Amino acid sequence: MRNVVLLAGLLMSQASFANEPLGFKEFEIGGDLAAYAQSAGMRCMPPKEGVTTCATSTPNGSASTIAGVQVERIYFMGLQGRLGDITVRFSSARFAEVLDAYRARFARIKCKESVVQNRMGAKFDQTECEHESAAGLVRLTKRGSNLDTAEVSLTSTELIKFFSRGAEEDRQKAKKDI
Repeated sequence: MRNVVLLAGLLMSQASFANEPLGFKEFEIGGDLAAYAQSAGMRCMPPKEGVTTCATSTPNGSASTIAGVQVERIYFMGLQGRLGDITVRFSSARFAEVLDAYRARFARIKCKESVVQNRMGAKFDQTECEHESAAGLVRLTKRGSNLDTAEVSLTSTELIKFFSRGAEEDRQKAKKDI
């Protein structure tokens, strides 16, 4: 009986994380993109096909750190005025600290190790981690846009579906273009 109670408690705790909204600090996926961008001191591009992108290299207030690590840049992407993606970039030298914080929050995060190589042939360790829930996808990458920059991305299910539909439309157009 005791094992059944423990198992039920474990399953309930995992279910509560599965329904937990995705976000970074006060910025929650699905929230008002314009209000969030203004509070973070971001500049946004005009919407294109319903998608708006915003960025800042000097985040304001609480957004200046992630798991105690200095943030270098934050990007928001929105769909129809709602926040659909948050990407936070920081030094890859501090990746382990951020990963530990996300592992504490998302117990089922899965990581894979690999090696990346620069143009001169030097090799570097790479870590890519993901956690998927009904709300969306959390992705951590040790070496993102360059070898010195790590990133955390939180992407809504709606935005993933939006871009998947666009990719399928592009494939269909390419078939007709042959």
